[in-house]
Amino acid sequence: FRLQGAAPSDRSFLRATGGTGTPADPYLIADIYGLQGIDSPLLLANSFALANDIDAAPAGAWDDNQGFDPIGAGAAQFTGTFDGAGFAIDALTIDRADAALFDRPSGASFTNLALSNLAITAGDEGGGLAVASTDGTHAGLNLSGSVAGAGRLMGGLAGTATGGTIDNVTSTAVVAATRDTGVFQATAAFGGLVGASSAAIGNSTVTGGVSLTQTGTGGIGFTRIGGVAGSQGAAAVSGVTSTAPVTLSRAVEGGGQVFAG
Repeated sequence: FRLQGAAPSDRSFLRATGGTGTPADPYLIADIYGLQGIDSPLLLANSFALANDIDAAPAGAWDDNQGFDPIGAGAAQFTGTFDGAGFAIDALTIDRADAALFDRPSGASFTNLALSNLAITAGDEGGGLAVASTDGTHAGLNLSGSVAGAGRLMGGLAGTATGGTIDNVTSTAVVAATRDTGVFQATAAFGGLVGASSAAIGNSTVTGGVSLTQTGTGGIGFTRIGGVAGSQGAAAVSGVTSTAPVTLSRAVEGGGQVFAG
């Protein structure tokens, strides 16, 4: 356990059972408090691994029931490595505008991790692992639970994945979006793994359902929903199986265009 730094931008809260924070010797995280401590500005470029399974349920009551605060939700983002070491983070509960374990990691690596019994509610963007991941490595991940809410970009893994790779990911997580068409809303995308993706996706299985419920009778922008990704850029998709049911429910006079696949 270590507290460091006087100025807010220099403060860190490290709660680890071992390690030095390098890729060869990552900090070992053993509980939900140590997990939240990764959000410290001085720790966001370090390497971490789980020392055991973590029960994240108690964090659901934090911050007036908004729950766990996504790692890197400030000016600085997570750029390090996070190895689950075959362990699980269970019952991660978040109810925020942008909701996920990590906020907007950049060039980060996430491996060998299970996120079980997710309870993610996003008002704008959300996913189980990341709100929006850029140039990340995502491999050997297992997702279950739900990602839901009135967000515009949501997926079981991430709301957005820009560049990078997604490989050997299994998801039974349900993605359930609700959009009010009474007022104009920006283009949206919802997928079993990723809402909007330009990452290469391979060797993955998705069985959780993806649903979009539109209420009201106004107009919205383009909306895309899909079993794997709501939208997918030019990056390759190979060895991916999806049996996730994709469901659209909309008011008879609901506006906007919806593309489902």
